[in-house]
Amino acid sequence: GATRDLASWEIRQGAIALLWRVAAADKDRETEGPDKEVIKALIDSLQTKTNTAAVRLEALMGLANLGKPADKEMQKRLVDALANFAKGPSQPHLVTPSSMARSIWACAALAHMREKHEVLSSSPSDRIIGLLKKGSLATRAHAVAALATLGKTASRHVPHLLALLDSKELLLVHASCNALVMIGDKDNVVSDKFVTLVTPKDLESELENARSAAAMQALFALEAKRPKVLEALQKLKENDKADA
Repeated sequence: GATRDLASWEIRQGAIALLWRVAAADKDRETEGPDKEVIKALIDSLQTKTNTAAVRLEALMGLANLGKPADKEMQKRLVDALANFAKGPSQPHLVTPSSMARSIWACAALAHMREKHEVLSSSPSDRIIGLLKKGSLATRAHAVAALATLGKTASRHVPHLLALLDSKELLLVHASCNALVMIGDKDNVVSDKFVTLVTPKDLESELENARSAAAMQALFALEAKRPKVLEALQKLKENDKADA
């Protein structure tokens, strides 16, 4: 099929992207696991030597979103395939933003399956956090997106995402807002942080205003309706009227 099209890696990437998104939307996936044939196709894409880094990354992102297949044999094959990418390159000169992105999404797939492999010295999600702390901007953005994919299972890493809301990199601020919404606000810690950001510290700062807008959108997405949140939003509305 198109996932094995030899003429164009773009066609293969697009086919894989469509394949896993359709599989992710399957209403039976949560109870019966993802389609076995889809998982097989994604694994094959990882192991095809002629595939580009972009094609493999798309397959890894798909596997991170789909979760654990019901078939035990397929589970083992999948975990072994993911481990090769999760551990990252063994030689320093092969460590690139691209290889780190593949490592992150392979770890996310393992974490979604609640699996750990002997090649990893820590849990898959802890490896993601390690790369979040020390990676390039692109690597850190992938790490945040991977945590968002994990949803509630990444809740113990919320403090790391909250810290990123104060970043000077808007890419990380927006990505962290989305991840925190996906993970949820168990103890109101997340919405409390968003409230502190809604009113810009410096109204002349483009960064502060962009951070405020991102926090406000996240509050609406969380549907946080506690008095503290509603008061902050009402105050912001009043300030907007005063400035008009």
